[in-house]
Amino acid sequence: MKNNKIKDEKYKRRNKSMNSLIHSELSSNIMETNINENRKINNINSINYNFYYQNYINFNNNKYQDNISNNFSFSTKNNSIDKNVFIKKKIKLKNLYGELFKENFVLIINEYGIENFTPHRKKYDGITKFGPNILENNDNIINDFQIYTLNMNIKTLFTIKYDNNKRKYYLISNLINKEEFQDLNIFIKLEKDLPILRKYYISLGKVNFSVEIKENNYLELKLYFEGQKKKSLIYDKKKKLIKIGRSKNCDIILKNLEYSRIQTSIYFNEKDKFWYIKDGFGDYQSMNGTWIFINFPWEISFHNKVKIGNNLFELSLI
Repeated sequence: MKNNKIKDEKYKRRNKSMNSLIHSELSSNIMETNINENRKINNINSINYNFYYQNYINFNNNKYQDNISNNFSFSTKNNSIDKNVFIKKKIKLKNLYGELFKENFVLIINEYGIENFTPHRKKYDGITKFGPNILENNDNIINDFQIYTLNMNIKTLFTIKYDNNKRKYYLISNLINKEEFQDLNIFIKLEKDLPILRKYYISLGKVNFSVEIKENNYLELKLYFEGQKKKSLIYDKKKKLIKIGRSKNCDIILKNLEYSRIQTSIYFNEKDKFWYIKDGFGDYQSMNGTWIFINFPWEISFHNKVKIGNNLFELSLI
C-alpha cells in the first residue's frame, strides 16, 4: 500500500510539473505572438509616420511639389495616419449660392494648401489664392483656384493663409480700397459678440456705419446712408447699450421693413472694460444679419458666412 501511495504522489508531481511546463510554453508562445503583432503594428505606424514625414518635408521642397500632391491625399485616406499630430484643423469652403463657385461646391484646405487637387500654382506654402485665370509677366500662374467668372483686371480676389506660428487660418481680401471693384468687397456675417479693438465698418444693407474707440473709452459711431456720410455720434461708457433697428425704442431707428426690431446692438462690458458689437439683441439674431467689411486679416472660426456681391459661401473649421 505504501508503495502505491508513493507511486501516486510521484505521478501527481510529474503531471503537475508537466502542466506547468506546458502552461509556461503556451504563455511564452502567446507573448511571442503578441510581441510579433505589436512589431507589425509598430512597423505599420512607423511606415505611415515616415511616409507622412517624408511628404511633410517634400511639401516645402519645390522639386517634389507636383509629384506628391496626389500622394498626400491618397496617404491620408489609406494609411490611417494620425493627422491630429500634424494638422490640427482644416478649412472647408462650401458654396451656398452665387456664380463664384459651382452649385454645392466644396473645397478642403489644410495647412499646406488645397487638399482636393493640385493647386494651379503647384506650391504648398500655406497660401491659397482665389482669382481669375491669368499669368504673371514671367508666365507663372498667380492663383491656386481659378474663378472664371471674374474680371480679368483682377489679379487675386481673396486669400486663405495659414499662420504656422499661431496655428490659425486667416481670410485676406486683396481688393481693399479699390473703388472700381466695390461690388467685390468681402463681408463676414457677425456670429458672436465682437470686441471693438479697431475701427470696423458694418453693413446693414442700404445703411452702413463705422465704430471706433476713442480716448477715455468713448465710442464714435459714424452713420452712412447709401455710401454718404450722414452723421457722427459719440457715446461714453455710461450709455452702456446702443440699439440699432426698426423699433421706436432704438437709439438709431431704421425705417425699413427689411430690418429687425433690433438689428444690431453695441454695449459696454463692465468686467473687461470693452465695447462689444453683436448681431441682434440678447438671444435673438437679426433677420438679415450684421456684416463686417474685411479690410484686415480675419481669423476663420468654426462657421463664417462670407458675402461677396451676390455670392455667399461658408468657411468652417473641420
